Amino acid sequence: RYRNAARRHWRARTASAERVFLITRGCGMEILYRCLDEADLAKVAHVVALGPVGWNSLPVSCTLVQGREDWISRLFFSRCDVVLPGLGHMDYLDDPRVLQFTNERLCGSTLNLQEPGCISPGGD
Repeated sequence: RYRNAARRHWRARTASAERVFLITRGCGMEILYRCLDEADLAKVAHVVALGPVGWNSLPVSCTLVQGREDWISRLFFSRCDVVLPGLGHMDYLDDPRVLQFTNERLCGSTLNLQEPGCISPGGD
């Protein structure tokens, strides 16, 4: 039942854009994995997974970001693309390094964004 609701939401999101850049937290990567099907793969420009928790890797371009102190994520993924010292599982959204990395990845993605400073602190 939850999977069907999540897939409906995912379909609505992908229908509204040519390509999507996603940022997931915790089990969001696993939820995304359960929603994806073959037709969706070309729509996903990139995924940044913060503190990923799940059993599967995504079949799309994905960067796994993990805090060195995030023992929850480390139970599921022993190797990640980016390891940030001093970061625990609940710290990603408050850490300026995560904002900077995500902003750089978003601005440099295949979405061809022209504006610098795609994301600003405080949601401005």
